[in-house]
Amino acid sequence: LTSFFLQVFSKVISGKGLTTDQEQMFRDYNTALLSLSKGSNQYKKGYTALTELTAEMLQRYKEAGESEENTGRWYHEQVAGRRGFEDDRISTTMVLFIWAAYVECANLAVNTLAQIAQYPERNLLTSVRREITVAESIDEILSTIQFKYWDQFDYTLGLLRETLRLVPPGPGIPRYGPSDFALAGYRIPSGTPIMMDPRIGNNDPALFPEPGKFEPLRWIPASGDIPLSSQCPLSGTSLERGAGSWFPGGFGAHQCPGIPIAELVGKMLVTKMASEFDSWENSGDGLTKDGEIKYVNLPIMCPVDEFGMKFKLAEDLS
Repeated sequence: LTSFFLQVFSKVISGKGLTTDQEQMFRDYNTALLSLSKGSNQYKKGYTALTELTAEMLQRYKEAGESEENTGRWYHEQVAGRRGFEDDRISTTMVLFIWAAYVECANLAVNTLAQIAQYPERNLLTSVRREITVAESIDEILSTIQFKYWDQFDYTLGLLRETLRLVPPGPGIPRYGPSDFALAGYRIPSGTPIMMDPRIGNNDPALFPEPGKFEPLRWIPASGDIPLSSQCPLSGTSLERGAGSWFPGGFGAHQCPGIPIAELVGKMLVTKMASEFDSWENSGDGLTKDGEIKYVNLPIMCPVDEFGMKFKLAEDLS
């Protein structure tokens, strides 16, 4: 999935896919973010990768502006001539968009499939398949290439958001006050790192009743069209949150744009997997002895590379 999403978003942003070496450069860059020292080999390798990738992306950006058929022209039109978008910012932003999009999308997709696999007795895919049937019945009105088509998958979105709640992509990014200020009765000295960690609120029973339970229905109104939603005491409870209590990718002007993209792509992937496979299970050396998933925690929380899955093809789900 990492390779798949790297190729997809590279084509969307830059107009071209990536070579095997360029894919490795993105992985090296990601690894460098874990480095604690600028003198480490990890950091140096990642810095070299970033330098080469930004040079490549700037060339692609210029080529995209010369062709109407280049898929990278969309990004070119967004930034061409805009104040503050000089060559350095344009090329760096392209690299970051490709890196962040693949990290967020691959991460959420894998984590959601893993969560589904952890609860085979709950038949979570039944509601996904029901949504697919309903969507296909009105396919003459809406096409799968239209955004509105994917608005119909409320339960699938519930699966994704419940995954984001229990396995958020990261702890947040610190901000630093330029001067002393007061917060909740405490004096915070200037320069002190302040971080909003979504994991705290995500596990607060005052915001999310029974926070340890994986329950997609908490994101769907009890009066909705999803069967059993009216019988689930948690139905719709996550929709009653106050402002700022849900921020899997940050909050405010600096909220990560990768989250809504990951949710949209996640709907597409989960529904496709539910159509093609009867079920799947987590496997591989990426599991502990107790069957729990091992994670890389920084910079983005995601399963280790040794994590795997076994899939059972669907013979007839009709």
